[in-house]
Amino acid sequence: NGAPPNSSLSISPRTWILFSIILATFVTPNFAKKATYSMTKKPFISALIGIGAIIFVPIASLILALTGIFVYASCALIVVYLLVLSITIAILGMAIGNYFANKLKNITKTKFILLSIASVAVLWLLQQVPFVGGYISIFTVVFGLGIFVYSLFTKKALEEVKE
Repeated sequence: NGAPPNSSLSISPRTWILFSIILATFVTPNFAKKATYSMTKKPFISALIGIGAIIFVPIASLILALTGIFVYASCALIVVYLLVLSITIAILGMAIGNYFANKLKNITKTKFILLSIASVAVLWLLQQVPFVGGYISIFTVVFGLGIFVYSLFTKKALEEVKE
């Protein structure tokens, strides 16, 4: 055929999401508890934080870039923002998966990971539905980003979950 071999370093979205779930499960074991707490106990706050982050981060990055001194910080902020946006479905799937895993007896990391993957699959399928999928995608990004930021900046959630 004469075409050069594909040598790009790309990763499929499914692999990226699976990697994110497994990494978060083993590296940050309390993240799922905090994510479930923010989704079930503070959904309105999580949504507001998600909407605020969607608006605020690009504006803050632009302001940092325009100063001329913080161009690298601006680029780093945009890269982190895009990485988090790419895993919002995994974050929401982990929160939903942990919620259902808590309903089962004898919770294990394997059950949590499998329920998280199943939740992500259901969310992805809902995103494919015509006319409704766009709204589901917006919901996923807003809540996923809100859950991530809320979990990142609060320790109160983990204290309340342990009680």
